[in-house]
Amino acid sequence: MTHEEIEQLMDDYSLYMLKLAYVYVKNRQSAEDIVQEVFLQLYEQSHYREQGEIKSYLTTLVVNRSKNYLKSWSYRMLLFKEVYIEKSTTNKDALIADEERKLIGEAIFKLPLKYREVLYFHYYEELKTAQMAEMMKIPESTVKTRLVKARKLLKDKLP
Repeated sequence: MTHEEIEQLMDDYSLYMLKLAYVYVKNRQSAEDIVQEVFLQLYEQSHYREQGEIKSYLTTLVVNRSKNYLKSWSYRMLLFKEVYIEKSTTNKDALIADEERKLIGEAIFKLPLKYREVLYFHYYEELKTAQMAEMMKIPESTVKTRLVKARKLLKDKLP
């Protein structure tokens, strides 16, 4: 791929890829690194030829790179060093909405990865179960089962 084509892909898909990587790694800097590595890999692959939708290909690269990161030693060390900082606001309505989003986000991030990823693809990317099954390389019935289980687990975790 040419430099211009890579720049166009970065403009079109970098935010999507960053959100996707963040769902997996739960750390913005790590997610940014993963996205950057994916684009570098794509740039270095001179043999790449488009066989399908580029978004699917980029999604697969980000998911695989994120899963590899979660298996890495650097990720395990980061877990020990991570500190959460709470932000305070003065507007009560905004504070309540932020608190609800925070509670939901925390509950989602406490779910196992296999449930977290189906929730993300279903609610944030609005993918159909067949699309998720194809992308994740699992049967569609497994996607449906994970979605049901994820909703139940999320409901149990929320007050």
